Amino acid sequence: MKLITFINHAYIGIAHNLYLQLKRFNLHADLIIYTPSDIAIDDLLKLNLECEIKKYTPVLFNDYYNSNLHSDELSKCGHGNNSYSTLQFLKHDCFYQTLEKNEYVCLLDADVLIFSNFVENLKALMYEKYKFGHCTTSLFAFKYYLNINVCVDINSPNLYHWIGKHSMINTGFMASYQSKQSLAIIKKYCELFIPHIGKNSGNLDEHILTKYFSEQNINICSVPDYIHTLSNCGYIYTPYEIKKLKCDTFHPTFVTSDKVDFIKECGYWYVE
Repeated sequence: MKLITFINHAYIGIAHNLYLQLKRFNLHADLIIYTPSDIAIDDLLKLNLECEIKKYTPVLFNDYYNSNLHSDELSKCGHGNNSYSTLQFLKHDCFYQTLEKNEYVCLLDADVLIFSNFVENLKALMYEKYKFGHCTTSLFAFKYYLNINVCVDINSPNLYHWIGKHSMINTGFMASYQSKQSLAIIKKYCELFIPHIGKNSGNLDEHILTKYFSEQNINICSVPDYIHTLSNCGYIYTPYEIKKLKCDTFHPTFVTSDKVDFIKECGYWYVE
């Protein structure tokens, strides 16, 4: 399984820390770090990481991508700018490009904490040998969490309004199995991102994916807490509580403090 993350220059230290976490479980060689920043490429190469570092080249968004959109700010949802929103869309292009060449791909944000080797559990979840009496493989594995849902009118991309708490797909941790169908699905939902590129719309990719997959008959599975858990708008974990979690990975969403400081408080910061 290939593990990919997409960063700007500001996230180099966090991506390096992700790499070092994965290295504890001999998963680092499967990591691919994508970035649209030439400066980030140069700085990452200086770290001599034993993983692939790739300059982001648009495929699905070739006609819409502007390299000036990417930001070097350490931003987060609700506090970012237009380029932050665009970065959330672009990582799905990296997901698509990697899945074209690999059987399984897991897309994860660089600030995800790695407690144990999650890959085998994730693959076993997606591939169930005797479900309904025959072999079956889920095309996608998603982590659902509680968030404030936004109403999105695909035909009127300027129309957004809050409609309350809702179970949503978290695109900070998602996986897919390679097939013509899964590649076509990613390509299709990425087309829905295009009217929103360059606009300050937060994690709109999550809202669009949640709506899209709720309306399709696609073989997907929900990632349980023992593989991946995260804070949500119903409950926010403290660093003390995170240390007691019995899960493979954790995503520190809804964190109001500095991300690096938060990861350090959790005891999972390995960058010198």
